[in-house]
Amino acid sequence: MSPISDQQRATQETAESLQKIAKSLALQKLTQLSLPEVDAVVDQVAKIIPAGNVPGMILSGLTRISGRNIQPQKAKQDINILFKEVSIFLEQIKYGAFFAGPAGIIWGYQSLLKLAGKDPESAFPEGVWQFYVDYALREDTARHASETKGFDTVLSQNRIRLTAVDRVTAWVMASETILH
Repeated sequence: MSPISDQQRATQETAESLQKIAKSLALQKLTQLSLPEVDAVVDQVAKIIPAGNVPGMILSGLTRISGRNIQPQKAKQDINILFKEVSIFLEQIKYGAFFAGPAGIIWGYQSLLKLAGKDPESAFPEGVWQFYVDYALREDTARHASETKGFDTVLSQNRIRLTAVDRVTAWVMASETILH
C-alpha cells in the first residue's frame, strides 16, 4: 500500500470511530452542534488526528464527565495521549510527509470537547497559547540553565570571548530560530 492510501485508511478509521460516538451524542442532546456540524467536525478531526479509535475513546470519556467544564489536567492528559497515538500511528504507516503539529492536536481536542458538549475554554483557563507554551516549550529553568552552561562551555573550548551585546544577540537569534 502506498503511504497516501494508508493515511486515508487511518483517517477513515478515525472518522468511523468518531462518527458512531458523535451520532449518539447528537441523539442524546449532549452536543449543541447540529448533525451537519457534527459530520463536519468529525471529518476535520479525522484528517488532523488520524489515530484510529483513540479520538473516539477520548470523546467517549469526555461525555462521562458531568457538567460542561473540563479540568486543565484532564485536557493535558488527553492531549498527551493524542500526541503519542498520532506519532505511533504515523510511524506504523510510515507517512512521513504528514506532520501532526501541536496546533492541529490542540484544535482537534477542542473539537472533541465541542462534540462532547463541553466548554473548551474551561480546559485552557489561561488560554490555548499559554497551555501550548507550558506544554510544548515547558518553561523549565533546569533545561535553560543546562543550555546556558553548554553555550558557555563551547565558547570557552573555542576560546571565544563575547561582549554582553554579542551574547544577548546570540541568545535572541537562537530564540528566533527556535520560534521560526
